[in-house]
Amino acid sequence: MEKVIAERKLMFAPKGTQARKELVIRIGVPYWVEDGMAACPVEWDGLFEKKELADSRGMDLLQALHLAADTDALLEKLRSKYDFYWPSGEPYHDDEAAPSVKPAVRKGARKRKPKARSTRSTKKKARRK
Repeated sequence: MEKVIAERKLMFAPKGTQARKELVIRIGVPYWVEDGMAACPVEWDGLFEKKELADSRGMDLLQALHLAADTDALLEKLRSKYDFYWPSGEPYHDDEAAPSVKPAVRKGARKRKPKARSTRSTKKKARRK
């Protein structure tokens, strides 16, 4: 790829293993293939060989770039084989994150009982009886 216009660095590990490897996704400059057909190079360095992925194609330069930049679609398909992480070690996909911690309850705090609500219709019914 001659010129890189965007890049994302991630880590990945095959499911069931802890051995993480680096993955660098690079997007290149879109170009015209022929009249009415554009393409945009995408590199998945660390996961795929360049020969394995074709450039993303679209009806114009913007669509080719948009399709190339939609890396989440392929990452989602690859989730059955790999776990993906940000370089910080946090899971890439939100549903893999650790469950949120519930707020602590003070010792001796009393639980409040819900107040009984009275509506106009129940008051009217009570008067009729």
